[in-house]
Amino acid sequence: MTDDTTSPEQAEQQFLEAVRSGQRAIVDAVGAWAKNVETLSAAYPPVPEEDQRFPTPAEVVERSFDFAEKLLASQREFARNLLAAAAPAFREQGGNVTDEG
Repeated sequence: MTDDTTSPEQAEQQFLEAVRSGQRAIVDAVGAWAKNVETLSAAYPPVPEEDQRFPTPAEVVERSFDFAEKLLASQREFARNLLAAAAPAFREQGGNVTDEG
């Protein structure tokens, strides 16, 4: 009898590899698109200085991920507080909701 089950860690790794593979494909596609835009944009005048007051794409990425980190930390704290609030119900069942392992 063979065991066809996948451990949670294996499933996570498979999922992450699928995500990375999709990300690589998107990066390749955007790179090809950017080369075409670069070629086409040479025919148009540059954006005036006064219209360059917006954040750069790199700044947008950094700010977005900084915000996402804060949001995820807030969600983690919320989940932990929720578990703590529910602890009395779990103790009656003989469970321990504070295990982090």
